[in-house]
Amino acid sequence: MGSIAPIVTFKAGICDFDVSSDPPKIRPKPTPGYLYLYEGEEDELIHFCWRPRSASLRDPELDLVMVPGDGIFKPHQTSEPGDRSKTSPTNGRIFVLRFQSSSAKHVFWLQSKSQHAQGDAGWFSPRDIQLGTIVNKLLQGDLVNVQEELSNIPGGQDGQNDDDDDNGDHMEGVRRESQSGAAENLASGDPFIGDPSNEGEESREGGADGGRAATMPSSDAAAAVQNFLRSMQGNQALQGQQAQPQEKLFTTLPDLLPSSTTIPVIDSAEQNFIDNLLRQLPPELMLLAQEADDLSSVDPTSDTAEAAMAALSLDQKKEILRKVLRSPQFHQSLSSLTSALRDGGLPSISDALGVPVENGGYIKRADAPPTIVPLLVKPHFEALTQEQKLYAHYISRAAFLGSRIVLRQVSPESEAIFDFILALHEAYHGYWPDLQKAAGIDEEALGDFLNYATQFLGNSGNYKGFGDSKFVPRCPPETIEALATVAPKAREALEKANVPISAFYATTDQPAKMHLGFPDKGHLSTYYPDSPGISQEEIEQISDFMAGKKLLPENTRLKKTKDGDFQLLIASGLAKPPPEGGDAGPEAQFDLGGKLAGKKLELVYGDYIEEMAKIALHIKKAGLNAANDRQKQMMDEYAKSFGSGSLNAFKESQKLWVKDIGPMVETNIGFIETYRDPANVRAEWEGLVAMVNKERTQAFQKLVDAAPSMIPKLPWKSDFEKDKFQAPDFTSLEVLTFNGSGIPAGINIPNYDDIRQQIGFKNVSLGNVLSAKAPNEQIPFIDPRDLDVYQANRDQAFEVQVGIHELLGHGTGKLLQETEPGKFNFDQSNPPVSPITNKPVSTYYKPGQTWSSVFGGFSASYEECRAECVAMALSCDFDILQIFGFGNGAVDMNSKAGEVLYTSYLSMARAGAVAVEFWDPKSRKWGQAHMQARFSILKTFLDAGEDFTTLDYTEDDLSDLTIKLDREKILTVGRKAVEGYLQKLHVYKCTADYEAGKKLYDEMTHVDEWWATKMRPEVLRRKTPRKVFVQANTIERNGKVELKEYEPTCEGMIQSWAEREV
Repeated sequence: MGSIAPIVTFKAGICDFDVSSDPPKIRPKPTPGYLYLYEGEEDELIHFCWRPRSASLRDPELDLVMVPGDGIFKPHQTSEPGDRSKTSPTNGRIFVLRFQSSSAKHVFWLQSKSQHAQGDAGWFSPRDIQLGTIVNKLLQGDLVNVQEELSNIPGGQDGQNDDDDDNGDHMEGVRRESQSGAAENLASGDPFIGDPSNEGEESREGGADGGRAATMPSSDAAAAVQNFLRSMQGNQALQGQQAQPQEKLFTTLPDLLPSSTTIPVIDSAEQNFIDNLLRQLPPELMLLAQEADDLSSVDPTSDTAEAAMAALSLDQKKEILRKVLRSPQFHQSLSSLTSALRDGGLPSISDALGVPVENGGYIKRADAPPTIVPLLVKPHFEALTQEQKLYAHYISRAAFLGSRIVLRQVSPESEAIFDFILALHEAYHGYWPDLQKAAGIDEEALGDFLNYATQFLGNSGNYKGFGDSKFVPRCPPETIEALATVAPKAREALEKANVPISAFYATTDQPAKMHLGFPDKGHLSTYYPDSPGISQEEIEQISDFMAGKKLLPENTRLKKTKDGDFQLLIASGLAKPPPEGGDAGPEAQFDLGGKLAGKKLELVYGDYIEEMAKIALHIKKAGLNAANDRQKQMMDEYAKSFGSGSLNAFKESQKLWVKDIGPMVETNIGFIETYRDPANVRAEWEGLVAMVNKERTQAFQKLVDAAPSMIPKLPWKSDFEKDKFQAPDFTSLEVLTFNGSGIPAGINIPNYDDIRQQIGFKNVSLGNVLSAKAPNEQIPFIDPRDLDVYQANRDQAFEVQVGIHELLGHGTGKLLQETEPGKFNFDQSNPPVSPITNKPVSTYYKPGQTWSSVFGGFSASYEECRAECVAMALSCDFDILQIFGFGNGAVDMNSKAGEVLYTSYLSMARAGAVAVEFWDPKSRKWGQAHMQARFSILKTFLDAGEDFTTLDYTEDDLSDLTIKLDREKILTVGRKAVEGYLQKLHVYKCTADYEAGKKLYDEMTHVDEWWATKMRPEVLRRKTPRKVFVQANTIERNGKVELKEYEPTCEGMIQSWAEREV
């Protein structure tokens, strides 16, 4: 190594970031030190270094090679630089080094005495500020004359000189020759001098803006690679771009490939290796090396470039590569590649390079940290009578007693992981620091596990409730092993279920199992347990057979036996069908026909038997506290259904539920939504208990009253609409309990079409879910010029959207059916004319067919899309906006109503853009019904023409992409495009036209290469964690019910589940 000539040197110490305190604090290390910058002889890049004063220039503890523009060195202060009236929020002068390419940071404290007249240790003098500016300029690649920059700054306050407290014993020289041949740095001494004994003895506390100054990365190659992989796990850009305290410096590609490592490889390489490397570079480099006179006349992609390379000597070729490897452009590219890898770009990069990577690069790790919000409900619960509280309590208990059903419906390992988490909590009585100490793991490892546990409990399993993809812990398997070692019951939970620790992590040998889906496609679905060989075709044929027997599928699972027969597992509290027989009569075994001829289907009762029996018992207890006879009858039908497995009884409960108008405690419970079954017929366990918000309910009731006048405004004739609109009960609820894999913002049930068309349905808006906000929530892809309007109106816009979506979206439409052989609900001799083809319709639903059985796996997303389009179309009606309290019904895009409408469209466009997170490039499969729908609606906006909606960006990596939506064209161009799409969705659904509906929806939800390789990585880079809710528990003591709420923390989430005792 040659001589080191610092450009600038000053006295500074390094700081630690103490996250054990609340709030976190910056704590200085007392070691006297120097911070200095110099230019490397080999790489010609700035080196940012720190060393103790006792060490030599050649032996720094911190040596960072800085790519121009990557580093930012700024003071941590509460005012603009140079403002002499304000000081640091800490009681010391702190500077922070941050990076554009990673979330790592280093924190330093100035060790010269403060120049403030009253000795304020946190006051930045003009020289302090200027010194930071000099360092920052050097990091940006600017040429700086240090002496000139400092010489123009006046002395300290009240005439004091910034240097007058030091006798010069610690002064060091600075570089006197030019930087890269540029301006002279003529400083004759340390530009910032002072006695180190004057600072550093006491703790500088306060401020959360800092991080630990780390030591140099290990020189061991294997360790460096492991650090790099761990750094990819810990990336915070993927989690809403909120920088988090870092215990260790991220290892980056520039760390792994410094010039000191790469140049010797080139120096010792042979001809073939050098030629192969040169072929990866732009051919113009070889032509320039040959000093071609006119590059514009030479085709650099032709054999000319190859000939030019052949004419170069080996030494000339090596010199080209040396220059490339030392160039700032190369190091900047390495930093950009580091960011891309951390931000989810590994799959695209591996495809582009033709390098296969494990699991295709798709491993979703738990959010760090997860966005935890409380589901606040106490005032509404306390307003109930004691009888109402008991009614709510027992149904809430019944809902949560189904938790193990949900876990088993998610994955084979979910229930064991659930027990593992709760056993750890029990082992140390919820005091996690003691568990950490006993297990011998560090705070970061424990934090990673708690983050995973919180997301697991918030999703009721280890697959995302919104997205159906597996997420894994950020901590290594050794952490799980260490925790299991000190908590025997936790290990026992895994061993009892035969679940290895590897089940927490990615199924790298079977990457398709990282997503829920049909088993024959390689995906996972426990709706078809122990049946890897069952095919989608077999599942559909069994569904058709069940429809013929009028045997409903929602509470079932389907198993294929080793001999090729099938078992239909029916959820019930009894191991046998009731004496009078089940829903299909006394038979429990059937011979199958068609392609399954020769095979049998056996009905097996008692799936989830223990849970279903407990649920039925608590439902009966709820019935004893019901407010009226209808509620008692409803509870009786629930109990019958859950005990015997009868879905006919469940349908009776739903009819009674629809007729139970305006209860103070609203509930629904059972196997409700089919989103997670790949066949979209089997339902997840779900339980809702909520209290009515009377004030907001009044607005929704006005919408119900206006519905008959609004439905004719939709783009279809009465032939495709119910004969009579059944006005539903539409309420705004405050949720006490919602058990399932996720909490929606609104609900429109029941899902049985015959009940909906003959009796009606209910709409509910979940108010405390809609209003739940995460602190400092990021909103990517919104133009800064729209941000104020968006933030001010998004809650109101979402409420309007949810209201219309649930009531007039899911609540409209008539299925043209042959209700029983020879009987139709339309004039079959003179069928309706399709507005799309202008010809009579020729398709309809046959006896026993339902909407979901005909449209199959994509029916849920298709229906959500139809409902969302209804919301987009009718939210353009200012009379509806007036119902919600916005405007006076007059059309005015500049009014408050216009702002709500604009925000609604902008919100839908943004949702469509971020939806591609839920599209899997490996399987090319959508993982979430609502997001698939919203993506298609964004495409409708983009295809509307007249620049109604555009995606604006100037950077190739889309890092500056924002959504531009023309507010003045919503009522014309936007509404017309939405209604055209909606009309097709609606008519194809009403007429059971599977072929046309499938073709349309496949086209509108197709993800092309731009969305897959350009937009999706940027969406992942800017993504924010989805909210998980901490819910309260109800506790019954001596006939009195108490409510217990919990802190919105990882510990609070785990405690809430531990105390549910499910």
